[in-house]
Amino acid sequence: MDAESRSKDGLLARAAGFGLGRVQAGVLAALAVAVAVGPILLLADRGAGVEVRLERDYSLFARLLVALPLLILAAPQIQGVIDKALAHSLSLPILSDEQHMACARWIATLHLLRKSRAIELLILLAAALTSILNPVLPARLIGLEGWGFASDGALKPAGLWYTIVAMTLLRFAILMWCWRIALWTMFLASFAVLRLKPNPAHADGAAGLAYLGFVQQRLAVVLFVGSALLAGIVANRIAHLGESLPEQFPTLVAFALLGPAVLLTPLLLITPTLLRAKRDGIFDYGRIAQDMADAFERNWVRRARPEDAELLESPSPSAMADFAAVHGTVQSMGILPIGKWAIASMILAAVAPLSLLVLLQMPLESILRSALSEVPPFDLVVAAQDEVKAR
Repeated sequence: MDAESRSKDGLLARAAGFGLGRVQAGVLAALAVAVAVGPILLLADRGAGVEVRLERDYSLFARLLVALPLLILAAPQIQGVIDKALAHSLSLPILSDEQHMACARWIATLHLLRKSRAIELLILLAAALTSILNPVLPARLIGLEGWGFASDGALKPAGLWYTIVAMTLLRFAILMWCWRIALWTMFLASFAVLRLKPNPAHADGAAGLAYLGFVQQRLAVVLFVGSALLAGIVANRIAHLGESLPEQFPTLVAFALLGPAVLLTPLLLITPTLLRAKRDGIFDYGRIAQDMADAFERNWVRRARPEDAELLESPSPSAMADFAAVHGTVQSMGILPIGKWAIASMILAAVAPLSLLVLLQMPLESILRSALSEVPPFDLVVAAQDEVKAR
């Protein structure tokens, strides 16, 4: 990321990872985890009566060891991709002079909002006040004595640090990401206002706008983070409240389906532009295809004879084949600037952390034993172990 891009980010934005280099973001992520987790390790209650020990609080691990560092580490990369997309948009050949000026003004407005110190301060205040005014341990397990909370819900010193400091850091990072996604969505909305006329024959299958879908795909990191947070909460309920994984299926399936759908929704702002381009392209290229087909039939079907050897050297068949490929691109053009495999990767990001919940119901050892029990020579090993256990 160049110096100009970094200058668009304020101090608070850089505190969330935006506008930093990768090495700086790595150092910041490690520092944030140390500040959030270090005091908890020192203050955590490890007495004999503790039912929810720190090392078995899966929700805490998901929040502070997965979500918090991942959001900080991914921030520079995402901001870099967005900056490149904004710059590329200004170089689109389909922009008229008037549209180019309007697009430039729109991007300048987004940059002003992006570096607004007032908005960054409001985000920090929202994150802090939520923790200070409502210092309740997130997803606490009612009725159980824990490392940072009593059975009646009262917070111990470690729990207070968790709710007031650690959760403020996490909420601030999440809200900063939400703000950046909101700014990107505002930029996507500008395409509906500009009423572009992209080329439906573009090789990317999205009239030259597939780069917008690429940015949206990279935002799938928020799906992974959300999935990890949900997995931590569900894991605690399974491990400490005796609930089963099948009982959580409706919630898990809803997130796996609705999460990617919500993230893809902003791309619907581009759909009217792509629909117009595809509609016009089907008619325009269809007329050209008809003219070429008629000419080909006249030259090769109605007039061609075996002795017309010179026709065999005609480029007409090659031209027909080349144009058929172009016409096929127009016909198959999508109405979303994102491909099926990209959508599949977003769904995978939403599902991957949730799949680890299976290990709580069926330990890894049991899964491996079941998988290898029919595979020689591992079947002999499994059989021998079963025999030893039977004795």
